Amino acid sequence: MVERACPPAQSPPETAGESIMGNMNIELLIVPGCPHERAAARLLRTAMDEVGLGSVDFRTVTVADPETAERIGFAGSPTFSVDGMDLFQDPSRSTALACRLYRHSGGLAGVPDLDDLRTALRATTGL
Repeated sequence: MVERACPPAQSPPETAGESIMGNMNIELLIVPGCPHERAAARLLRTAMDEVGLGSVDFRTVTVADPETAERIGFAGSPTFSVDGMDLFQDPSRSTALACRLYRHSGGLAGVPDLDDLRTALRATTGL
């Protein structure tokens, strides 16, 4: 696995999210060459900023082999994770080193809807 830290765009004053969730492990899991990596990273940063996690970093982690995918329960790229929990967990989905699709009102897309990601972050973090 390859990891890269993704700091906040700016350093705002401490927020409620930071004081409560400062040690939270937020990750964007991708496969090498994921065509949705940039859009997913921007979406995650936006959602985090909007739910009060603006000063919290997230890491981008590249999942490059089937053994790692199986060990962490990787359901495809991109996957949004908080403390090892897939924010869009689907028990019927198997592990895969492949692109992941998210349901939108207009069909399927390579990243989730911003509202859905905000809701998932709030539910997971308690914000």
